[in-house]
Amino acid sequence: MKRPISRIVRLAGTCSPAVALSSGALSPAEAARPNIIVILADDMGFSDLGCHGSEIPTPNLDKLAAGGLRFTQFYNTSRCCPTRASLLTGLYSHEASMGDMTDDRGEDGYRGDLNNRCVTIAEVLQGAGYRTAMAGKWHVGTSLDFGPETFGFDYFYGIRNGGIDPITHLPSHGGGKESLLYRNKQNIQEPGHVTDLFAKEAVQWLGAEPGRPFFLYLPFTAPHSPLVEAARWTDLYPSEDDADRKYFAAISHLDEAVGKVLAEVERLGQRENTLIVFLSDNGRPGKRPRSIEDRKQAYVWDENVPFRGQKGNVYEGGIHTPGLAFWPGHLKPGTVTVPLHITDWMPTFCDLAGYRPNRDLKWDGSNILPLLQQEPDAGRPLYTHGHFGIDRALIDQNWKLVITTQGATELYDLATDVGERKNLAAEHPEIVQRLQSALKEASARDGDAKAPAQK
Repeated sequence: MKRPISRIVRLAGTCSPAVALSSGALSPAEAARPNIIVILADDMGFSDLGCHGSEIPTPNLDKLAAGGLRFTQFYNTSRCCPTRASLLTGLYSHEASMGDMTDDRGEDGYRGDLNNRCVTIAEVLQGAGYRTAMAGKWHVGTSLDFGPETFGFDYFYGIRNGGIDPITHLPSHGGGKESLLYRNKQNIQEPGHVTDLFAKEAVQWLGAEPGRPFFLYLPFTAPHSPLVEAARWTDLYPSEDDADRKYFAAISHLDEAVGKVLAEVERLGQRENTLIVFLSDNGRPGKRPRSIEDRKQAYVWDENVPFRGQKGNVYEGGIHTPGLAFWPGHLKPGTVTVPLHITDWMPTFCDLAGYRPNRDLKWDGSNILPLLQQEPDAGRPLYTHGHFGIDRALIDQNWKLVITTQGATELYDLATDVGERKNLAAEHPEIVQRLQSALKEASARDGDAKAPAQK
């Protein structure tokens, strides 16, 4: 059962985000604060961008990469809801009560909604004078009480839960005959493909109120299944099998939608005053083994070349995803090779907005603005977990420790073995011990050890 909550309850108490935000100090240079757009793909793997060598043309995303920063080691939490929670709050997902999906599993880390203690990017920026909007997939709470409107968004257009048929807008897993689309708290029905609708709504909102800094969160549902694309897109890939053809088509469609948003920013004369960040919530899902013999092969599910693994696990294919940052005149084009984490954006955006919280918001992420501006940074150990918080990983520079669901210990040197084929744990026990200690500390802070049995 979901915990009842209202905005009044959420804002009450000594740890109220409203109190913290209203009393936070803003920098004197408020007028110079940039607009911020965060675009999130759904289930896009690292190698699915043209700038990463993909056979899928992504000209608009490639423009962001060519004119901005491309992150060579950007990490998330391997699955949809946890990654979104960490992005929005700067916290490890269990601390935000989103250790799994949107089912309430009876433990604080697995409530299925963002908890009362969370402060989101949108709340911070809204309190700092930004207008805020979201167009796309929320998926960190399905009820109206736990929607974007509760967590700092002035305007919302999109879906509150996960899977949606992109054309009918009905639940993709069945069990419903009502459109999943909402405009604010009003359930609506509109014709069109959701990729186009999200982009259209974003473009219209961008031009509605010039003169104020804005924050736009644009989490598309593409290229998540179910994939339904017009011949205009599928015909681009006649030689691919049906699954790949639809997946590639969805990415091409997504790239065009991104281009429409970029064109509107240009039309508004805000290109040099807008930071645009592009990310993916997790790696590409793997293909199911085609035969019993296939199941015996360790890497048959690998669809995230050159990485091992896929969405839902802590191998590179599940957690190592695209990352781009574009801000002409402010970020010098190039690559960032320091490992970074999805939790880093919350403290970074706060710095950009000139916001200084008056209380400790317990961020797990770090402010990476100096790094984006090419100041030296040695990096830090990064922690992540798999779908149910059972398999965990810690990355420290080139070394990666993996604790599998079965409790096995694995160590990989990502500098020489990005595909994680050779387990070096037995050869470097001292490194294993050091990383295990760091992993234990991060895991305890996140609370993933409290994972209840999967229902």
